[in-house]
Amino acid sequence: MVLKRVVSKVAIPKSRYSLNIRPMKRILNSFFLLCLLFTGYKKETETISASDNPAIGDLLPERENLFLDSLSVNNPALTDIIGNNGKFLARTQSSSPVANLVDGMLTQAQALSGTKIISYPAEGDTRPEHKGIAYSFGRRDVTQRLNPTAGNDLHRKYAVFGTDCSGLRINLLQSQGGSIANTTATGFETALRTVIVRNSRSLNVTVKNLGNLQTSKIQSGDFIAWPGHIGVVAVLRNSSKIIYQPNGDDKPKDIAAQIKNLSVRRGVNPKSLSEAIHGNGYWGDKYDIIRLKAGIQIGDTPQRGVVFDIDQTGLHGYICAPVVQSTGTTWSDASVQCSAYRGGGFRNWMLPNNQQLFKLCANKELMGGFNTGCNNNNNNFRNCSYWSAEANGPTNA
Repeated sequence: MVLKRVVSKVAIPKSRYSLNIRPMKRILNSFFLLCLLFTGYKKETETISASDNPAIGDLLPERENLFLDSLSVNNPALTDIIGNNGKFLARTQSSSPVANLVDGMLTQAQALSGTKIISYPAEGDTRPEHKGIAYSFGRRDVTQRLNPTAGNDLHRKYAVFGTDCSGLRINLLQSQGGSIANTTATGFETALRTVIVRNSRSLNVTVKNLGNLQTSKIQSGDFIAWPGHIGVVAVLRNSSKIIYQPNGDDKPKDIAAQIKNLSVRRGVNPKSLSEAIHGNGYWGDKYDIIRLKAGIQIGDTPQRGVVFDIDQTGLHGYICAPVVQSTGTTWSDASVQCSAYRGGGFRNWMLPNNQQLFKLCANKELMGGFNTGCNNNNNNFRNCSYWSAEANGPTNA
């Protein structure tokens, strides 16, 4: 069998298989040969497609803002939102790093949107009354009444409790322990990969750009990116889907336009996903879906092998070839045969060491290719033993 490092489950022999500690004569020719491959797994690095989507940022023309305003729906109760693991958020138990991250972010999004019922009274001419988290371009801190950090003079004049779409995503990830860079929508995907790699809560989690996914296949916790805008999707008990997002005008032409930025239809609030995609407005189907996914697991079968060992990051591991490479090989020929093996198109397969053989044995019920006649006794020792890469003196291994 060949072993290879990957980020998915590894196949394990179905039979019992002895890993005798005693040295075996290297000249013996009846031992089975398992070839292993170590290969580094790389997280997905696809980027948002540029064919339909120009540079993605936070800036929206007023016609797009008016369209998004028309899509506003009531904020659902937390018990109406279905998490990544198919359970309602209020009933979710710890299950997987992906489910926990998604459920935590959606809980935070629902809470921020729920502040629309809170009225913040006016505190002077430049600190206006508004409800909930308003639109404030360039803002990341939703806990304080502050001025926007960008936009025209009229927009930056007014201090509010608010944020923009990039700020919302930053708040969602920070709520789950992710220290994400202060990024615009354009750099979000790269920043997301960085924070997922560094966050201890997201071990064995990867970022995947799924492109223009069918509406029916969009899941809770997916980020949806249109030209100039990104939101996060939540699936509800009734199977409808909403987008949590903030929108607004960073360059209002007059006071009336700026007042719209303070309304409950702007800032953090839910929109109908179906209307956003299938409505008669601006957005349509020119979007990409960015999803948090699980990394490799024991028993996965990538690259023509089976994962049997994963390192502590959850992003790398070893796979073994799905079948025994030889049933009558001398030790001196074993490593040569592994080096010559080209499973999955890879050239770096190797003979396993003792520790790797023990891990293969521990996961043998998931692995195919181990000898089924092994009962771990000396009577059929040669039928249930495998070469390792480790020599033991000049004549034994």
